Amino acid sequence: MNSIMSLVSIIIPVYNGSDYLGEAIDSALVQTYKNVEVIVVNDGSDDDGRSAAIGRSYGNKIRYFEKENDGVSSALNYGLKLMQGDFFSWLSHDDLYYPEKIEKQLSHYQKFSGKTIIFSDSDLINANGRIISKAKPLMINQEKIYYDLIANNIFLSGCTLLIPVTAFSEVGVFTSTYRTVQDYEMWLRMINAGYRLQYLPVSTVKTRIHPQQDSKAKRALFIGEKNDFYNDALVWFDRNLWLNNRDNKAAALFLMAKNYKRNRLFKVYRKVIQMGLAELKYLTYLQRGKALVAYLDAFFWSRFLSPGSYINKCKLLLGRY
Repeated sequence: MNSIMSLVSIIIPVYNGSDYLGEAIDSALVQTYKNVEVIVVNDGSDDDGRSAAIGRSYGNKIRYFEKENDGVSSALNYGLKLMQGDFFSWLSHDDLYYPEKIEKQLSHYQKFSGKTIIFSDSDLINANGRIISKAKPLMINQEKIYYDLIANNIFLSGCTLLIPVTAFSEVGVFTSTYRTVQDYEMWLRMINAGYRLQYLPVSTVKTRIHPQQDSKAKRALFIGEKNDFYNDALVWFDRNLWLNNRDNKAAALFLMAKNYKRNRLFKVYRKVIQMGLAELKYLTYLQRGKALVAYLDAFFWSRFLSPGSYINKCKLLLGRY
C-alpha cells in the first residue's frame, strides 16, 4: 500500500465527553498530514445534548454521527463501517494527538512490507491537559511482542496505533464481549493473523488521566475483564515461537505470574503458576533450578515486602536456616 497519499480515518467515539471532546477534535484537525477524515461517533450521550452540540458545531470539518448507547466497541465498529480511509486511527474523546502523529506514523509505515501496524508512545496528562509523565522508550524485542503484551502488561495505548483497514477485513471488528479491554483483544487477534506491530519510539498521543475514565470509574469490571481476557489469551501461547523452547517456557510463565500478582489479577496468576509447574517435568535438574528461582520470585512477590524480609523468606524456603 502506498501510504503517501492514503486517506487516514480518525475515529473519535464519545459518551458524555463534553469536557474534553472539543480538544480531541481540534488535535485531529491540526494534523500536519492533511489527507484525513475525522469521524465522531456519539454513543448515545445523555448529558443534556452537550456532547452533541460540540460535535455539530464543527459542521463539515468533521463527519458527525449519533447512535444508541452500546459501549466503546460498538461506537468504534460504527465508525469502521462509515470510514472511507485506507488507515484507521482511534482517538479517545478525552485524549489528544500531537500534530505530527499521522505524518510520522505513515512515514514509518513506509519502511516495512507485509502486514504492518505502527504503534508509538504516549505521554500522560492530567485533567487540565498538563503533562504529568513523559513516556520512556520501550525496550521492545520484536520477536516476543506477543509475550510482552500478555505477560509484561506493557502500556500500549490503542490511540497510538495506525492500522491498515485491510486488517479489519481479515480479523473482524471489535468484540462486544469486553467493555474495558476490547482493544487488547483486537491487537492479539491481529498478531495471530500475522500482523507485526512495529514500534515508533516517539510520543504521538497525550493520554489523559482523570477520575471519569473507564479504567478508573469501572475498576472492578476492568480487573475482572483483565482476568478473563488473559485467561483466554493463554490458549494462544503455543503458537508463539518464542515460548516453544521449554527451557524458557517455565521461567517465562513464572515471570508472567509475578506480573499478574503485582496487578492483582489473582485468578490468572493461579492458573499460570500451575502451567509453569506442569512444565518442570520437561526440564533437566539445572533448568529446573533456574525455573524454580523464577517461581519463588512470583510466589513471594509483594509490594509490601521489604528486600530483607523477602530474602529471608526465600532462604527459609530453601532450607538455609
